[in-house]
Amino acid sequence: MDFSSSREWINALWILFGLYWLVSALKRKKTKQRETWSQRFRYVLPLVVASYLLVRPEARYGWLGVRVVPASLAVEWIGVLLTAAGVAVALWARWHLGANWSGVVTLKEGHELIRTGPYRTIRHPIYTGILLALLGTAVAMGGPRSPWGKCADCSPWPLPGCRFTGRRAAKSPF
Repeated sequence: MDFSSSREWINALWILFGLYWLVSALKRKKTKQRETWSQRFRYVLPLVVASYLLVRPEARYGWLGVRVVPASLAVEWIGVLLTAAGVAVALWARWHLGANWSGVVTLKEGHELIRTGPYRTIRHPIYTGILLALLGTAVAMGGPRSPWGKCADCSPWPLPGCRFTGRRAAKSPF
């Protein structure tokens, strides 16, 4: 990577995000209870669709290839800055969660409520950071496939069926 284009920077930011997520996932508390695979699949599928629409430059199906944000270097670099800010917030929040983090709805042994770092002021800082990073990516790419990817990634439709059910099943003490 030569980092001369906005796309290279955005790719590097998402790679950094993914690597940190994978490495930090190795340090977790033991799980007492978790959601089922069918519950998890209902919100992982939109993530796969979103990733495809956001990452693959050739994913331009009909009107999805039309640019809706003006094509300029300034707009692209604003997108990079938004992506960087979003990744930074998500990583900061993940760092504060430490061993309490899980990719699925779970109740951990020795679970605790985190009130430090971004959790002091932002209700869901990991989601907020990821949404901001996705918005930045969409701005830099400029096409409707980016907002569609963002919408698929953030769609609330699976939440009542799995996230809330998982939280009720876990009977969180918080």
